[in-house]
Amino acid sequence: MLVIHGGPGLSHHYLYPLTALSASRQLIFYDQLDAGSSEWPNDPKNWNVPRYLAEIDALRSHLGLDSLIMFGNSWGGTIAAAYAARRPPGLTKLILSGPLIDTRRWALRACLASGDTSSEAFAAATDLFYRRHLCRRDPWPDFVAATFEPRLFNKRCYEGMWGPTEFISTGVLRDYNGSAELASIDVPTLLTCGEFDEATPDTTRRDLDVMRFAAAIPGAEVVVFPNASHMTFVEVPESYLSVVRGFVEAAPETAPAAAVAVAGERRAVGRGLLNGASPCTWSTGGGFYAYPFTAYWNATSGDYGWEARIVAPSQAVVGTSSGRRRRRRRGEETRGREAVTGVGALRFGGAADVYDRPYAEVLDPAVEVGWAAWLVPPEVRPDPQRRGEWTSRAFVGTRVSTASHTFCGCQSMRGDAAAFRLTEHGRASGDIPPRPARVPWYANLTRREISAQIRATCAALARRTSCPEDNETAYAEWASGRDNGTYWRLPPWVEVYSSLPV
Repeated sequence: MLVIHGGPGLSHHYLYPLTALSASRQLIFYDQLDAGSSEWPNDPKNWNVPRYLAEIDALRSHLGLDSLIMFGNSWGGTIAAAYAARRPPGLTKLILSGPLIDTRRWALRACLASGDTSSEAFAAATDLFYRRHLCRRDPWPDFVAATFEPRLFNKRCYEGMWGPTEFISTGVLRDYNGSAELASIDVPTLLTCGEFDEATPDTTRRDLDVMRFAAAIPGAEVVVFPNASHMTFVEVPESYLSVVRGFVEAAPETAPAAAVAVAGERRAVGRGLLNGASPCTWSTGGGFYAYPFTAYWNATSGDYGWEARIVAPSQAVVGTSSGRRRRRRRGEETRGREAVTGVGALRFGGAADVYDRPYAEVLDPAVEVGWAAWLVPPEVRPDPQRRGEWTSRAFVGTRVSTASHTFCGCQSMRGDAAAFRLTEHGRASGDIPPRPARVPWYANLTRREISAQIRATCAALARRTSCPEDNETAYAEWASGRDNGTYWRLPPWVEVYSSLPV
């Protein structure tokens, strides 16, 4: 494992806790040019990302590193990510710890672009910032303090490349943005950061920057460490090393699923979450259904479905153009249909022979079969405000076997390592084109064709709809009667699942 330190201009000493990983593999620490124990020519011509990438090539050639894992912290993450985006031969995994990817999204660059940086007040503010967002251990360990000693810390390089302090960038990197290159990374990637990390400067935001960067890397995994900041491996070494060991020692997957997790509750979520079956134990439908009923999720194909037995049809709630509710009469939508023979009505297997078989039979009217297709797929991420919880937002279209409508609307989920709640809101309804009498709308359609019809029906609405930020806003909008006048709105629909899909 090649370990790349931050800075620029720092030494590798603060990364000492990572030496515990050497029990299972060789670790290589080095000091970059103009840093630590390496030479300090202090030539500004050397202070650019391409030269530091060339330094990696020279190091690999000199040491014969044909195969390696790369670890980069902070500015070291800048180098590691840019290097990995070149898809170099022999790179097997990548770990980015609080990486600098986009200077515009780092700390408080715009807050103090000018002024006296030599005053005592400024020094005090800088010290406070460092102890809150750089390293929260008090006092700092000797190996961290040593990194900032004049003999190891090249301040001239740091200021020339970055600026006078962590939250002001006036140097070469002031306009750096490597986010466009992230999609080119093709190796398993782990991104880590602390809850109070300067790499995620505003912890009150709903979307952490590191999460945004991870979303751009195919198959990336993110772990956020509570009560830690930029030097997570110093502040919570046992948790950090456990996560890194698990990632490094895991067998590579042929098609890794994007995942995020909260340290200490390492149940991965993301695309990998929404694959499998999970039981619904309650919904807005109330006594209309028998619980639990099963939902089947397939994030790979971008759709899901459910099969629920109807026990009290008279209790069904349906929206109307005036926003009022009415009761569905028994048999109103299913009159004259025969029960389906055989099993596997949902056909959520993912294989072509499953998705491309038409529904030749009429489904049992006492069972609601539902089909759903995501037009905007769920973006699942940890909730920075509620430790151990995750959220997602999406836009979805649905149809059911017992009605002749397509429902389109915003969808949100909230859950933890054990269960989750799904809410659909802002839903519009459009009639499915009629078919001959006694012929259900799904007759002779395949699962793939149903999904295609749903997406075609909801596409225009998905493009122009602004989804509510949260469930509370959704309910408030519905209760106030807000509508764009082009479709009738249904009350928000909620489903509760007692376990994650398995």
